[in-house]
Amino acid sequence: MKFNWREKYAKMMRGFERLERIYTDTGSSISTDDAREATENFFSHAYHLKDYLKRAFPEKAQRVEDCVTASRALSLVADLRNSFKHGHDVKTRCTDHEKETGVPASGDLVRINTHTKIDLTPTMSQCSQRLEITFENGTFDALDLATETVKAWDDFLAVEGISSASSGSS
Repeated sequence: MKFNWREKYAKMMRGFERLERIYTDTGSSISTDDAREATENFFSHAYHLKDYLKRAFPEKAQRVEDCVTASRALSLVADLRNSFKHGHDVKTRCTDHEKETGVPASGDLVRINTHTKIDLTPTMSQCSQRLEITFENGTFDALDLATETVKAWDDFLAVEGISSASSGSS
């Protein structure tokens, strides 16, 4: 199997766009499953991009790991993904992040809440949802964390001289 980091980046970005849509308009659907699945989908692709980059650029593998450890967003993504995968709390990355940067770790994942907004008019209804990810030591809006995650990966790619997935070179 070929591990194409550009395809994984594109999947992450499609997941990000889906999450943005859910935050603004889910049509008349009020299913909280869609919002949660979109969140898990985005963070899964964002987490696994790390492995794809390490395979594509083995000489940069340690810098990829260092980037994840140094970035609050990417550390949280790693912990979230592992919590989803293992069905329990895993806080290794945030603990590493705290040791590396001096910024307090978030603590164990406590819950993910979905907030639904319904706008009613005489002729239609429009729903939107946002997710709130709560750790022992803080609460994060899922879209804000996703935005920070995309920026962290884009910054890493730029610093390492790897063109963005959408540009077509490198």
